[in-house]
Amino acid sequence: MRWLSMRSLFPWLAALVVLLAAWLLPLPRPVLSEEELVVQRLPEVRSGLISDRKRFLRAQDRYMTFVRTHDMTALLATTKSAVAEASANSSDPQKLLALRDKANEVLEYVKVLLAYGEAGEPYFGELQHYDNELMAWTRSLGPGLEPLRKKTWPIADHLRLYPPPIGDTPDPLWMTAAEVATRTLSLQNHIAELNPNLQDISQESTIDAINTDVDRVWDAGRSIERVESLHTAYYKNLQNYDWQVQLMLSEGVTSNLSTGRVMLATGLNLLLSLALVGGLAALFSSRRSAES
Repeated sequence: MRWLSMRSLFPWLAALVVLLAAWLLPLPRPVLSEEELVVQRLPEVRSGLISDRKRFLRAQDRYMTFVRTHDMTALLATTKSAVAEASANSSDPQKLLALRDKANEVLEYVKVLLAYGEAGEPYFGELQHYDNELMAWTRSLGPGLEPLRKKTWPIADHLRLYPPPIGDTPDPLWMTAAEVATRTLSLQNHIAELNPNLQDISQESTIDAINTDVDRVWDAGRSIERVESLHTAYYKNLQNYDWQVQLMLSEGVTSNLSTGRVMLATGLNLLLSLALVGGLAALFSSRRSAES
């Protein structure tokens, strides 16, 4: 009877030993997901963002200096006037020279605008990357930091101010640096085609093309100015969120589960443990029966 008693208890004792080993022994951690590794990447992400931000701010400063030192409203008006006069007197070299001079002034503007857009695009990309990594960091911390969810709302609300496809503000349309570069090249080419010495050849099509180029440059200016101006607040919102996450972690706020949820989780853990012990006991019992 004693042998039979020990034989019947052995599967349960073996199952209990396995369960205690799983609870107490320092077993290797499971393979980490990308989100669990984000905290190791964040210093590099912050560093890369600072580098792109410096480049962006330099381009922004050059652009703002240009528009402060040039009367852009007057430039548009005088350029349109030169277009109209050249179109009415397309064989007059003086009118064509005046248009070319004004078009070159617009070209100087669009070059500065292009540099602004080319610096803004990678900077915005880094801002989005920073945003994604911060959200991944929050998710990797588990449900204990649920209060942080409300703190992401200013970020989401600000993103809505961007034109589609990022936000939902339709005017002005989003224009890429590549599109601005295309418009810059088009204006350059049409200025080169405008030749005041060709009095016997109609240049009406070139004059019309320059007029179209100027309109497209001003559309590009509205778009780039609007989009790039939003990056400063986006950066501040992300920095503020980053700081709040770090503050909560430094204060030891790693769990904010209610008492009811803690009790429910504990109860489920106990039920799972009982099921595991029963399953292991049945497994060991069947193996011993087969060996016998």
